[in-house]
Amino acid sequence: TVVSADVTVSKSSYDDDHRTTTNTFRPEDVLSIRGQGSSKHCGNLKFRDLVASRKRAYDRNTCPDFRRGLAEDLVAQLLPGRFLKKTDTSQRFYQIL
Repeated sequence: TVVSADVTVSKSSYDDDHRTTTNTFRPEDVLSIRGQGSSKHCGNLKFRDLVASRKRAYDRNTCPDFRRGLAEDLVAQLLPGRFLKKTDTSQRFYQIL
């Protein structure tokens, strides 16, 4: 089962830390929340597959520049997806990356 949402929001709002928040997330977004909902979300599944495919290269090479480049490449492959985290005070999300 894959969980996703295509909810349209007319405007963004702000949380207590003045971060722009939204209640919209797309299938390509990676959700940083606890529970099974995020583990079955399309973007999270793709992210985990990408990480697993690069794990051996990451573990074999301890050069910080190599590892940073690997992480940047993973993020680039997820575009136009976003990394979103749920706020503490509401059911809204803010972008963390």
